[in-house]
Amino acid sequence: MKISEKFEASLQKRLPFLQSIEEQLADRVPVLCTDLLEVGREITTPLSLQHVGEHIIEIAKSDWMTVKGLDRVFAYLNELAELWETIFQRHREAIEVFEAANQRPYCLFLRSFASVTNPIEVSGGRAVMYMNEPELDANFADTLMGEADWLNPVSCLHTDDMQLLIRLGHSLPAFRVQTVNWQGILSDAIASSGLIIFYLDGVSPGVNFEIDCIRKYGMESQTLLIYRCEHAPDIGNVDDFASVMSIGEFIEKNDGKIGPGTLSRKAADLLRGLVSTATTKKASTQRLLTMPCEIVDPGMPLGFSHVDEMTSYFITEINSAAFLNYVQSLPDSFLQWNTISQDIRLHGIQPNLDDYNSLYRSLRMAFVASTCLGFTASIACTVGLLAKVTSIAKPNQAENQARIKRYMQILDIAQRFNAQTKNRAWAEKIEAFRESILEDPFM
Repeated sequence: MKISEKFEASLQKRLPFLQSIEEQLADRVPVLCTDLLEVGREITTPLSLQHVGEHIIEIAKSDWMTVKGLDRVFAYLNELAELWETIFQRHREAIEVFEAANQRPYCLFLRSFASVTNPIEVSGGRAVMYMNEPELDANFADTLMGEADWLNPVSCLHTDDMQLLIRLGHSLPAFRVQTVNWQGILSDAIASSGLIIFYLDGVSPGVNFEIDCIRKYGMESQTLLIYRCEHAPDIGNVDDFASVMSIGEFIEKNDGKIGPGTLSRKAADLLRGLVSTATTKKASTQRLLTMPCEIVDPGMPLGFSHVDEMTSYFITEINSAAFLNYVQSLPDSFLQWNTISQDIRLHGIQPNLDDYNSLYRSLRMAFVASTCLGFTASIACTVGLLAKVTSIAKPNQAENQARIKRYMQILDIAQRFNAQTKNRAWAEKIEAFRESILEDPFM
């Protein structure tokens, strides 16, 4: 049997269970788009999470049975949860803007994603660099947020956005899209907008698509083009656009200034004029109001246009290692735990060391795979179960009270991940883990 056939057989058997665990799989059929013979053993951190790749690794490899190890787990888990919460919150705020579009026009902030950051990529690693000047994408967005009470801005979220990394203040509402659906959703957002600010740094296929949409929906007169390059990009006839301005004209000049800038008088007057002529519109399609927030993009490959994009989960070269590990380790973890917990509960039998270590390894792998896939419900359940399972071990009785405190805090974080899901299905089980740990007579 070929590896792909063997995996598909295993997947078919395990899929109903996985769909009961993970919301992102519940209404989707996995579609295999890559040769599994080429899949390596190591899980690759996806692009959208590479700046927290160390966090994921340290959470998995830290010793969950000692206070020192739990301190590290808590610190890194907290950072990871804050990232999740920030992205989900901004996504929810964006949908609220769209829901109110028929009562209050919104300003759609479009930008060239290539200019969000300056990535530094080397073999086995990636870093991002920012020039903290007013022209920086995140600072430009912060400048718009300074006028949010009358401008009502909303944007499309980029996971390298500096606002996500520093998480200070109130960030611009921003919706998260994937390669599988970005064009349709951006088209809807353009059609439903009252005015548009397009921050350009050169021309790309994505930029051309959005310019075409602006023209398609007759939004030229309500669109302000801002360019940060030396000359305005060549996007054809721009006579019908509200204005074409350099970033130096849009933001007041202040040599040496860092951080967000201030709108120039010319820019403020022009934008207020566009706001006054903006019309209210109902969100153009239901998908603009119901799009899910998915942090990790599996990357739909070319050649699968015949597949229903919205009811498919694509297993690609990007996510195949994580998905294979997920399909194996998550069900195995629950099967092992069910056996061990029944022995403890019904017969008072503690697990032998080999079985316990096998479960511990499987759970940590399930956590890594869940996180690298962006499976929020699965993160919540694996974190909760890791806390319960590792609390069983008592390597140092003197540390038990400190361990309990950390386990309680880690379960709080599990609930924070669960709170980002639609059904919040793991709330009761996580609390049951908490009660079980607190009631353990040996703690």
